[in-house]
Amino acid sequence: MIDLARALRQGAGEIPIIFTLRSTREGGQPVDLSDAEAATLFVAICAAQVVDFIDVEMSASRELIARVRAACTDSGTKLILSSHDFRETQDADQLFGRFRRAQELGGDIAKVAVMPRDVDDVLTL
Repeated sequence: MIDLARALRQGAGEIPIIFTLRSTREGGQPVDLSDAEAATLFVAICAAQVVDFIDVEMSASRELIARVRAACTDSGTKLILSSHDFRETQDADQLFGRFRRAQELGGDIAKVAVMPRDVDDVLTL
């Protein structure tokens, strides 16, 4: 993965690169890694300094988030804490709660992806 990220970094030039492992619970493909293995991979990617951002789901364990946050801080990589719900758009209070949680967990950037179903959902966003 690190060799692939290095090659991508060389090809991308100044274009920012985000690294993530999106779980199936938040719309990703199956990845056969435990939380500890995923954290180790995130930490290694940070240490290699080949990406600009690491995107970690807020639904991940607090331990994984803390390890990745520390690695991001050490390497100067920015931490995106994300939340995905492709079934619906929650009300504004719940959406704001996700942003507050990202801040509480130490994210540099909060990302919330939802599924608007009607005009009211769009207006909420």
